[in-house]
Amino acid sequence: MAALDPMSTHIGGGAQSDFYRLKPLAFSEEEFRKPIPLGPEGVVNYGVLENGMKYFVRANKKPPQRAAIALVVKVGSVSEEEEERGLAHIVEHLAFSGTENFTNHDIVKFLESIGAEFGACQNAYTSADETVYELMLPVDKPELLEKAFQVFSEFATKIRVAEEDVKKERGAVLEEWRQGRDARGRGAEAHWKLVMQGSQYEHRLPIGLEKVIRNAPASTIRGFYTKWYHPENMAIVAVGDFGDTDPVVQLLHKTLGTCKAAPDAPPLRPLKSFDFMPHNVPRYSAHVDKETQQSVCYISFKHPKKQLLSAFDHREHMIGELFSIIMNSRFFKISRQTNPPFYTASTQSEEPCRPVQGLGLTAACEEGGTLVAIEALLKEVARVRVHSVSERELRIARARVLSDFETHYLERDQAYSTDLRDEYVRHFLQGEFVVGQELEARLALSSLPGITAGDVQAYADKYCPECSCVIKTMEHRQRATEDDLQAVVAAVAQLEATAGVGGLEPWQEDPLPESLIEAKDLPEPEAAVSTRRWEVVDAKEMVLPNGMRVIYKSTSFLDDQVLLSGFAHGGLSEVPVDEFDSLSCSTLLATELGVFGYKPEVLSEIMAGKRVNVSCSIGAFKRSFSGDQSPLDLESALQLVHRLFTTRVEPNPEDLQVIMAMTAEGIKSSQRDPYTVFANRVRSIVFGGCYYFRMLTVDKFLRIDPDAACDYFTAAFSNPAEFTIVLVGAITPEMAEPLIERYLGGIPAQAANGPAPILPADVTPLPFGFPKGVVTDEVRMPMVEALNSTQITLPVELVREAGGARYSSDEASGVLADLQWLDLSTRILESRLLQLLRFKFGEVYTVQVSVFFGVEAPSRVGSVRGDVTISFSCDPSSAERLRELALDELEKLQQSGPSEHQLATALELEQRAYEVGLQENSHWLERILSAYQSRRFAGDLDRSHTTRNRVRDEVLKAATPDEIRQAFCRIFPYPCRSRYAAVTLLPLHPWYRRPAPVAATLTGAGIAVYLISRLYRRRTS
Repeated sequence: MAALDPMSTHIGGGAQSDFYRLKPLAFSEEEFRKPIPLGPEGVVNYGVLENGMKYFVRANKKPPQRAAIALVVKVGSVSEEEEERGLAHIVEHLAFSGTENFTNHDIVKFLESIGAEFGACQNAYTSADETVYELMLPVDKPELLEKAFQVFSEFATKIRVAEEDVKKERGAVLEEWRQGRDARGRGAEAHWKLVMQGSQYEHRLPIGLEKVIRNAPASTIRGFYTKWYHPENMAIVAVGDFGDTDPVVQLLHKTLGTCKAAPDAPPLRPLKSFDFMPHNVPRYSAHVDKETQQSVCYISFKHPKKQLLSAFDHREHMIGELFSIIMNSRFFKISRQTNPPFYTASTQSEEPCRPVQGLGLTAACEEGGTLVAIEALLKEVARVRVHSVSERELRIARARVLSDFETHYLERDQAYSTDLRDEYVRHFLQGEFVVGQELEARLALSSLPGITAGDVQAYADKYCPECSCVIKTMEHRQRATEDDLQAVVAAVAQLEATAGVGGLEPWQEDPLPESLIEAKDLPEPEAAVSTRRWEVVDAKEMVLPNGMRVIYKSTSFLDDQVLLSGFAHGGLSEVPVDEFDSLSCSTLLATELGVFGYKPEVLSEIMAGKRVNVSCSIGAFKRSFSGDQSPLDLESALQLVHRLFTTRVEPNPEDLQVIMAMTAEGIKSSQRDPYTVFANRVRSIVFGGCYYFRMLTVDKFLRIDPDAACDYFTAAFSNPAEFTIVLVGAITPEMAEPLIERYLGGIPAQAANGPAPILPADVTPLPFGFPKGVVTDEVRMPMVEALNSTQITLPVELVREAGGARYSSDEASGVLADLQWLDLSTRILESRLLQLLRFKFGEVYTVQVSVFFGVEAPSRVGSVRGDVTISFSCDPSSAERLRELALDELEKLQQSGPSEHQLATALELEQRAYEVGLQENSHWLERILSAYQSRRFAGDLDRSHTTRNRVRDEVLKAATPDEIRQAFCRIFPYPCRSRYAAVTLLPLHPWYRRPAPVAATLTGAGIAVYLISRLYRRRTS
């Protein structure tokens, strides 16, 4: 096959890695279509246990001392009979409730005791075709892995299905079902049924039917479990820091290899399978739901699922990737046009079920604009079929694909165990090949150069109305009919048929700049005026002539990552209140207009093939930017920062018109969402009506001053002396310092008579205040189906004397200590509430306890104010009672503290999370940033780091149930019922009727991703 010219893929040139020196694979025609053996060769240990269960074991060191394991069952909701609809998902729930040898949620307690957190969407999922149980656990103690395998062995054949277990778990499953009954969930269900019409999958959504969830007897559930849960239908996958995989395989033989189908299980039967059912005539649907936020159109094309087995399959997959990248680029450019047909649009691939490969086009548009949007989507695909794609488009798309393969190759020894585990899960379920990063990189280098514009053009044939097509609109109120949709399809077909005689014209491309900064505009390097070495953190600080301060730390966690973050004190709290609405929109407007001197659609193509992502924001107390890039593209990232400080954002009228219309539509549509209205009411109460947290209405937005907003943004990022920049990752002094001195040191210093930098002590606080006493409120909204959300918010305050007498002489230590006490306390509180509300009463799906200090400036000294929020959803009729139970539980913790076991669990979870964090660039980035943002440490990085570690160690050593009890009394309001705000979202029904469910819609252009995550899989824990 043709050799690849690396310079043809890395747009703009730049450094090249060893990836481009790999030798492409060469295949004969027979080898090209032959399945590739499971690999990497000599790395994965796989086989079949004596009971027929398959196993895949692989050693991997990231994260250290951890293993990612999965029990995979080839059984999902499609295997259910009519009276069993929802039982596959219920069985998954019951696994964590109890088995023959683990009772009363002992499995959950075990998981938490070893630092494997149990929570929503973390430990298992059920789809139409499979059920998968997942764990991430420490392996520094050999007995933990064996215990985890024993748990999976119990899941495989010994789940206890008693009436008592089922009764307790029904409530959690019902609440999960209820969470899917909002406009998005209703629309997703309607979409699934339309796409799967005529097949078994149409009526086999994993969540099942309410009547089955409420009424299915334990005997029926157990019958489903014993019928399908046979070892021959399963696989165990284990990837982790094992060293040697042979002892792990021996453990599998000892634990899972000996498990057998339940004694009352019927004989093993073939798994149910259903073929792809094509339809040549498009299906049309115009859905309406009054709670839908945004007008959306969706076009689906279904094809028989093809397994990814060979180099030929891999090449076909690459063609699809290139097609999607090119189409998404075109859609983005179209959305930037004057009076665009849509605001966002995309193409995506989805796998809703085992026999189906779905290709989709989605768009979000203005109200009443779905027909125009559908026409634009279909026309663009037709344009590719008629005129193909340009060589420039193909080159840019190829560069982006290769960039991803390059990252995977460079970090081939640093892949996360969860990612590798999931590859082997897909291999077992779908036959997808697993060959390792190096071989896959060589496959890409072999296939991509030979893919032509004609190949991409031919791929567009998969997006024809005859390809089992479904065309659907989703609107707040009906503006389109099914006849309208059919007429649009016919019109586009006619246009395509007459191409060349007044029909579709070729795609037009504007000239593309060759680089971010032209050679004549490159700044001269400016050497640092001072440097400092932080020995404890192993970082270096540079102060540049323009006053900018830069700190960098070299790590070896990921070979293809450098994290970048910069900040300056002073944000939106400094602006006059009467200008706040305009200036708070500055980041939105500037980002859409282009903050780096180019429009976003142009910049995207300039940066093709470079792994760079830099974004900006202006918050209440600081201005900041951040990025995640390859060390090979660090120069491009710093060029973007240079342009950020040297570019004046200009509100071009044509671009501004599109941005204003798109944003106004989004604001208007969000006001139809009960949860958005609820969240706004919570913020208003908790923050005392502070202007900063008020919802921006359409009327106020349309009155903002775009010129003032753009001027404010330009000024916010103009004075380098105000900014501190931190870089963490795979960098060396020899690489980083010349680039820092050229692009950051080359930013012009602000004139001496310019505005003085805002110092940490000068940051203006927000005028917020938590209400005194107790506030309870209800937000009642008209709803198609009765839903609930409950939030209990309590103010917390960390003061100088916090943490006990041993910290009283050190303000910084006192606040840091109470932050550590608060972390332990909230972990315990969340676990207690989960045990109570879900496992004891079975009335919630999950409970979350979260901490927020974002309303207080990080540079503040003295007391630090924030809040703790308890949130859950339930049957609306139970909301008040469960709220009181939650407060009762907090009251008990203030009176008696936690048990020894609960404290030990919290300490283990904290320790395991800390250990993982130490191996992440993001952990060290936060450590460095916090030291420079804090007035307590004033940039003394070593003192900050040492103090945080010392305080953490002291708190963890001092932690006892009584110390936790004191923390609950000291940090939270005491007694807790003396001061809190409780807000509940409830349905508002007309007095004369209760609304019946109606067909509904999805919101946003990310419909395909949403459907996969929400519908195709139902997660338990």
